[in-house]
Amino acid sequence: MSGPVIVPLDGSSLAEQALPLGVSIARQTGRPLTVLQVVPIPTSAAPGETGGVLTVEEMLDLLRSRAKVYLADVEKKIKEANVGVSVEGLIVTARTPAEGVAAAADEHHASFVVMATHGYTGLSRWALGSVTDRVLHLTKHPLIVVRPQEQEELVALSEEALPSLKRIVVPLDGSPLAEHVLPFVADLARAYDAELLLYRVLTMPFTGLGVDTGFVLAEQYWNVAREEAETYLKGVAGSLRQQGLTVSYNVGIEPVADAILAFADQVGADLIAMTTHAREGLTRLIMGSVTDRVVRAGRVPVLVTRPETEQD
Repeated sequence: MSGPVIVPLDGSSLAEQALPLGVSIARQTGRPLTVLQVVPIPTSAAPGETGGVLTVEEMLDLLRSRAKVYLADVEKKIKEANVGVSVEGLIVTARTPAEGVAAAADEHHASFVVMATHGYTGLSRWALGSVTDRVLHLTKHPLIVVRPQEQEELVALSEEALPSLKRIVVPLDGSPLAEHVLPFVADLARAYDAELLLYRVLTMPFTGLGVDTGFVLAEQYWNVAREEAETYLKGVAGSLRQQGLTVSYNVGIEPVADAILAFADQVGADLIAMTTHAREGLTRLIMGSVTDRVVRAGRVPVLVTRPETEQD
């Protein structure tokens, strides 16, 4: 957790909307910031801008040259903002953008990778379920996904404009896998003096019983499940408080993603932090379902981790 905060960029203003949070985290944690651009390896020769045909090597040189100019401009913008962050540009050549981001994160021992769910390079699109999803499945490092605004405005990087993480919602389901995210949110909580809000959503198992019997059992189930959930969350909160952190907890009722989103809105969360795989069996939190919906429909960034036992 001592490496840089990496912000992958593709040259678009949408992708750059991840910069304020990346800069803020680097500033608060005292870690360097790396702005990264991945140059895809060309698969064939292509027409040149002034005629003729560029070889694969010439195409690669041209793309790297453009990336160097672009990242230098981003570095300059950050340095001129005078926010007390050490920044450097990094160009990685890879077969795909996701492989390049993951390789850079692993090689440089990234503390966090902060990237937008959408960015544009020609007709391609960085979207949850493609590049962002693949990065998550290729690296052990925590990924913070920022959902950019539709309008393409210039990114503000002044000290006053940087986001702050004061309330972090942490969905847990009682499993050790879901708790994998806790060291990372504890790190951020210490840096921002933030409050951690642990949240567990209760789900009703399908019984296949009649309506009358099912209703009675359901009421009994909710009472027992809530008591168990509160006992569990109280224990996790106590452990975190021993680390000097401010922690509270609450319990909600399914549907899981909607409950998480509603709770985050209710408490004014600045970040939601969760593990992509949690409870084992058929009710796992997986990319493409709960986590995917939380990222797509949420109003705040989402920190996503995947336990090493779940990595490809």
